[in-house]
Amino acid sequence: MTRDYARHRKSPKKPAGKRPRRRTPARKPEKRSAFNAPSFSAGVIFGAGLILLASYAPGVFQESINAVRIELEPPAEEIVFEFQEMLEQDTVVTDPSDYPAEFLDSDPSAPPREYLVQAASLRASEAAAALREQLMAQGLPANYEKVVISSGTWYRVTVGPFPTEVEANRALTRLREQKLTPRLIKLG
Repeated sequence: MTRDYARHRKSPKKPAGKRPRRRTPARKPEKRSAFNAPSFSAGVIFGAGLILLASYAPGVFQESINAVRIELEPPAEEIVFEFQEMLEQDTVVTDPSDYPAEFLDSDPSAPPREYLVQAASLRASEAAAALREQLMAQGLPANYEKVVISSGTWYRVTVGPFPTEVEANRALTRLREQKLTPRLIKLG
């Protein structure tokens, strides 16, 4: 039942037949010793045994497994490679008409073809010079040149020349990684 403290009423009295219970003080737990030497010693010995078993058991079991494998497996056959002998003894006859003409060297005395990569074409010579310096710092052979066309004056930043298309493609990839849109130009 709730009590109204504002009006200071007393709660109704309890019947006289019941006696109030006497509270007994709570028992405090007995103090135990924090260190028990026999239990501690047994735990240390048991732990050391587990560590020894874990460190030496895999080696012991592996030795017994390898011994069983050796007994069960038949000896391996010797592998003989005959391909080298076959290549030395045989000849291959091909028909050059089966291959497209672009793979054949039409004129071996012609000068080798070179490749140039145009990194950018810029309006300002300062921007072209800055890009050239940036590319040279990365190890690319860069140059820029002034070109006058009908739409105005442009400064072309080029990288190269490269003796093979593979090297030019590597430079293209490095320029694309820098968010540039390069073009491959074949010379000769």
